[in-house]
Amino acid sequence: MHEEKKRIFIAINLPHHTKQELIQYISKIKKINSSHNFKYVKPEGQHLTLHFLGYLTNDQIEKVKLILSKVTQNKIFINY
Repeated sequence: MHEEKKRIFIAINLPHHTKQELIQYISKIKKINSSHNFKYVKPEGQHLTLHFLGYLTNDQIEKVKLILSKVTQNKIFINY
C-alpha cells in the first residue's frame, strides 16, 4: 500500500490589502487577454511561493515542519 502524498510548498501568505491590489491587476489583465484561456488563482489562494517541495508523505511533511519551526522560531503557519 502506498502512502498518500500531498503537494507541498513553502509560501508566504499575502496581506489582505496586497490581495485586493492583485485582484485589481488581475481584472485588468483578464480584460486585455480575454481571448486567452488563462487560469487565475482565486484571491483566497494567492500567496508568494518560495519553494515547491514536491509531493511528500506525512512523515516528510512533519520533518519539514520541524525544520521550519526551528528556522522561523515557531512564527509559522502550516496549511495543507
